Amino acid sequence: MELATATAGWYHSAMPVVPLRWMLLRTPEGKLAPVALLSTDVALTAEMIVIYFARRGSVKVTLEETREHQGVEP
Repeated sequence: MELATATAGWYHSAMPVVPLRWMLLRTPEGKLAPVALLSTDVALTAEMIVIYFARRGSVKVTLEETREHQGVEP
């Protein structure tokens, strides 16, 4: 995986600027589509942001399966 990361500011009129850490992940061979990630916790390392993103996927699947099989509402 190739990784590019930096910090930036998220601006919205009449609101304070929110610092963001952005990341772009891609495979050198181009086998997978590039993935862009954003975090408002600029203290997190790039590795931790990727780990949190990966964990999010498993939680999302679990919640979808629970809704489907047990009728739980969002």
